[in-house]
Amino acid sequence: TSTMLPDGPKGKWRVTWRIIRDPRATLEDCRRRYGDPFLINALNGPLVVTGREDLIREIHGANPDNYLPFATQTIVPL
Repeated sequence: TSTMLPDGPKGKWRVTWRIIRDPRATLEDCRRRYGDPFLINALNGPLVVTGREDLIREIHGANPDNYLPFATQTIVPL
């Protein structure tokens, strides 16, 4: 099955750099531009971001096998 992912900024380098420099302002800007939820394709992998209570409840109530850990390849060298 295919999963529809929300829209978000294109590219990886710029958004990753913006998050490193000012995460709050970057996430707020993305929410204004793309809505909630939105997708960030960071250097360490794709991430769907939401602040909506209904979606947070859905995520936490879902089968954990439906989700992959985020950024595991980033910490492999450690």
